Amino acid sequence: MPRQVNWIRPQGDVIALNVDRSVLGNPQVARFGSLCRNHNGAFLLGFYGAVEISEVLYAEILALLKGLELCWEARYKKLVCYSDSLTMVNLVNNGVRSYHFYNNMIMKFHQLLGRDWPCSLNQTLRKGNQCANVLVKMGVASSCLLEVIYAPPLMLLEPLRADATEVLWDPVALTSVHAELLAIYHDLKIARDKGIGRLICESDSKLALDLITGEINLFHQYFPTILLIHSLKQMDWEVTFVHVYCEGNKCAD
Repeated sequence: MPRQVNWIRPQGDVIALNVDRSVLGNPQVARFGSLCRNHNGAFLLGFYGAVEISEVLYAEILALLKGLELCWEARYKKLVCYSDSLTMVNLVNNGVRSYHFYNNMIMKFHQLLGRDWPCSLNQTLRKGNQCANVLVKMGVASSCLLEVIYAPPLMLLEPLRADATEVLWDPVALTSVHAELLAIYHDLKIARDKGIGRLICESDSKLALDLITGEINLFHQYFPTILLIHSLKQMDWEVTFVHVYCEGNKCAD
């Protein structure tokens, strides 16, 4: 049986802060995203942005600190924080030596933690952090280093609904269409990084190509991946998507 994971719902009047990060875009920079929800799963606030270095650990600690500051300003009295990075959780909770690269940031975390509120940092599995990951991907399409939002964007509505209704996410499940979209994204990224100016992208998945070339549906479950493909396609190069039959795609198969 595959293990299934969902968002960890806070209890009572506790607020849940989920943070996430990734290295995305071209040129590659570290992106972060975070959001706060109550015990009903209602969106309270969120933010996304980028740092000018491609260091995911730095981005996630920065997102955690910014999230704590916003929660304090919003006067949330009880807080539980979640990250899917066990490295970051252990590093921040256990502390580091004074000469460690992240010592100043971690000291600031403990200063915020020591204020007059119960606050903790815990690990969640990645699929329990889906909404924060959507905000990370939104940062790819934004030129802002930090964007704070107080209403959920359209692309976040479906993941929020799934978390609020406790729909279980299967971490190992990946449909063939989504796998094809991810493969197209990574192939475009490699081609772009190699400086290719014109590219014909062939796929035997007509459904995947229709999702890419058709009208963008903000509510589609694969919208974040499609958005990443569009962000690469719209750069200064020529990309054409072509459907081929399976017989003409045997080498890729």
